[in-house]
Amino acid sequence: MTVDTRSKINDGLQIFCQRHFNDYPQNVSRLTAGANMEIWAFECAGQPLILRRHPGGVPPTENSGGLSLNHEASVVTLAYENGVIAPQVIGRLTAEDDLGVGFVMARVEGEALPYKLFKDPDYAAALEKFTNQCAEQLAKIHAIAPERVTVDLPTLSIEQNLTNLKAALDMFGVQIPVYSYALNWLEKNMPEEVPACLLHGDFRMGNLLVDANGMSAVLDWELAHIGDPAEDLAWLCMPSWRFGNYDRPVGGVGQIDDLLAAYQRASGQSIDRQRFNFWLVYATLRWGMMTLKMTDIWRKGLDRSMERALIGTRASEVELDLLLMLEDDAGLSGPLAVPFDLPQTTVQSAEPQISELLTAITDWMKDDLIARETGSHLFNARVGANSLSIIQRMTDYGPHFEAAAKQRLAALGVSHGELCAALYNGQMNLATDGLWTHLRLSALERLTMHQPRYAGLSVAREKWQVSQ
Repeated sequence: MTVDTRSKINDGLQIFCQRHFNDYPQNVSRLTAGANMEIWAFECAGQPLILRRHPGGVPPTENSGGLSLNHEASVVTLAYENGVIAPQVIGRLTAEDDLGVGFVMARVEGEALPYKLFKDPDYAAALEKFTNQCAEQLAKIHAIAPERVTVDLPTLSIEQNLTNLKAALDMFGVQIPVYSYALNWLEKNMPEEVPACLLHGDFRMGNLLVDANGMSAVLDWELAHIGDPAEDLAWLCMPSWRFGNYDRPVGGVGQIDDLLAAYQRASGQSIDRQRFNFWLVYATLRWGMMTLKMTDIWRKGLDRSMERALIGTRASEVELDLLLMLEDDAGLSGPLAVPFDLPQTTVQSAEPQISELLTAITDWMKDDLIARETGSHLFNARVGANSLSIIQRMTDYGPHFEAAAKQRLAALGVSHGELCAALYNGQMNLATDGLWTHLRLSALERLTMHQPRYAGLSVAREKWQVSQ
């Protein structure tokens, strides 16, 4: 952040605060440095406030699929007025402020980072209420009739959601067999449409503030749209939002049956488990496509941060999650039919190997660089060290895994691309000898290289009786 940027924010907020409070802003500080959104904290007239605006005040040139900040402010205001614990919108930026597009809202106290919430005993009592409070807040959001929304929101039917997933799959050139199979499964298991309602669209751990007394705010409404209420409930339970607590699907805190029962009590509406499971598979596949979109954004030069380039490796987490979800439905759960062993790496010469050089650099970053950095530099150092570790595992294991996959595909009589197409079109049956074994081995191989500490990997190893 440059001095000029801070000065511009201060100047603009002075104009805004004079207009709304006849006072001046104090203690202005930036809370995020991301490419998606700028978040600034400040006080005025004794009130803690938040400025939310696009980076540089300029909306992204590429459609991100989210609402404009002006539309988001309207939705947040409507939710607040209807009893949802959304922050109160104080006002919107105008041309006079010279800060671009954005709005100012009340700042609510609380913690959103899951790892802090799970580790700090001060939040233990609050998390006991979390599942019920999620259900209550979602019931209030869903009770807002679509006709009461004063701005245009996307209205997405089940069929349209699946069409969008298929378009993304084709646009990114995705060739992940389990993704293809999951999309085919979704098309075959579409539930009946139900009356649509307002959805938050990104209701999950990380977007929910929690204080010592319980949930204190529902944040980040830019993905709000009109749709099936079960979509919001399932998104909350998607595996990647469990943050290590894989056996507690509701945000890493609670259980699905408890969430659905609490939602029925709060809303008077029952959501059956089969419908919920459809949306859970949809949510998981959708997140997989979103991770790949992040890499696509990096490739197009719209955001060249390391995090953008790296996040696409998380697509392999989704691959494993989908297998764990869908194998029982297919009647294919049980031990892996063949052993899964990591290749043994050997030193081939007295000269340092690529893997050894990568280890040396990674160790330096972890032991020296990370210990000295703070703020965004510390975050980037950790991302860099993680990236090098992934490259090292791809170097050590990649050739072995690739050769093994080619042998399995040869036994199946298809190429990788042909397998993806056959699974999506339903031309290949999962009962084909060796196919399910290949899919499980492929997921284990990719995740072992990309994210070996992912909680779902331990779950899969235990369920499939894979040696550690």
